[in-house]
Amino acid sequence: MQIVSNDGYEQQLLRDAQQGNIDAYEELQQLLEPDIRRYVQRKIYDLYAVDDVLQETFLAFYRNLHRIDPVENLRPYIFRIARNKSYDDLRKLERNADVSLDDDPVRMRVSFTECTLRRHTHPIHRILSWDALRYRMMN
Repeated sequence: MQIVSNDGYEQQLLRDAQQGNIDAYEELQQLLEPDIRRYVQRKIYDLYAVDDVLQETFLAFYRNLHRIDPVENLRPYIFRIARNKSYDDLRKLERNADVSLDDDPVRMRVSFTECTLRRHTHPIHRILSWDALRYRMMN
């Protein structure tokens, strides 16, 4: 199997895209997307998150086309964007991770006076205390 390099073609597309050719940018994105998708999937396993990272990567790439100089730095530049966006997404997931309340002890402040007052006002407590009183009287 022979590996064909598109470097020269990609560099020409980048130059054209930098001059405002939208078609050149779209073709360049289509050429780069499979490799970048594989790269991001190795870091993030959620396919929906991979699509989001790809979208953010290519948006940042488009906004910063003019900064890629020399054009030979195209692939390292866009892969660095993808790496940074992947890490941002992983940090965001880590920050918003679900926390189980069963795993950690929970400290609660209990007011015994409040519990005592409530115990006699709730109808179920009245019934229970009446049953307890009847039970005591029978024994």
